[in-house]
Amino acid sequence: MSRNNRALELGELQHVKDDGGARFYSYKKLTSAVEKGSEQRLEAIGTKKGKLQEFHEIGDLLSKLSWTFRKKPGDQKELTAGSLPTSYESLIRKAHGACEKLSKDTLKLQKEGGTSVKRS
Repeated sequence: MSRNNRALELGELQHVKDDGGARFYSYKKLTSAVEKGSEQRLEAIGTKKGKLQEFHEIGDLLSKLSWTFRKKPGDQKELTAGSLPTSYESLIRKAHGACEKLSKDTLKLQKEGGTSVKRS
């Protein structure tokens, strides 16, 4: 079997006949591509018992920034025991997300504008 017949069988080669019976052949255009990508993630997890004074300082800071959170009845007990209440953790996660978004937006604007930021 010739290569052309095999290519016709596989559909890689096509032909048409004109009114006079002459055959015209053409190859299908085959395109292959490889898509590569990566996902990067940075996560920091840590636990530490805090001091009551540190929690009050965090509360004062959040108040100055006009960030609010709902205090729950058990929050004071958790603070006294040296752990961070879930309402505080939730607010800190939101603040961290806002910082990440601000950082990404800043880098995007920096790339679009072609400027560089000098880090100290």
